[in-house]
Amino acid sequence: MSVLLFVVAVALFVIILFAVVEDNKHRIIISTVFAIALALGGVYTFINDATNQKRAEIIYAYDHNQTIICNGIKVNKENFVYDYATQSFLGQDEYRGKTISLRDCEIQ
Repeated sequence: MSVLLFVVAVALFVIILFAVVEDNKHRIIISTVFAIALALGGVYTFINDATNQKRAEIIYAYDHNQTIICNGIKVNKENFVYDYATQSFLGQDEYRGKTISLRDCEIQ
């Protein structure tokens, strides 16, 4: 889906660039700014995908009864419940009232 959006964006950019801008210097400036914006968008997407992949792996490990480490605390299904809305673990029993964000966790 993101590839299709990228192709459409580039096609629209080229059409607008050649239809509206007649001066070569302005065309170069606009093209450079667009290329930089595309590069920054690609970097952001790459970083965001890596973060989402890590979080998905942690949730998968938790769902399959593996213990994960969050801020030095061993988190498992016996002591914590995962809340999808807040992407955090909510403590039970001895950890009641304790909330741990998913971003603070790693697979053991």
